[in-house]
Amino acid sequence: MSRKVSDRLVFMHAGRIHEIGPPEQVFGNPPAAELKQFLSALKD
Repeated sequence: MSRKVSDRLVFMHAGRIHEIGPPEQVFGNPPAAELKQFLSALKD
């Protein structure tokens, strides 16, 4: 998965912002369970 899409990402779930920050931070250590689930689904 390419992470050079933008310099800032926002991950939203159910109308709420769960994560916001640079791609390295958001992808590298996602604390939100919803984001972890989303990212694991992309790997399949």
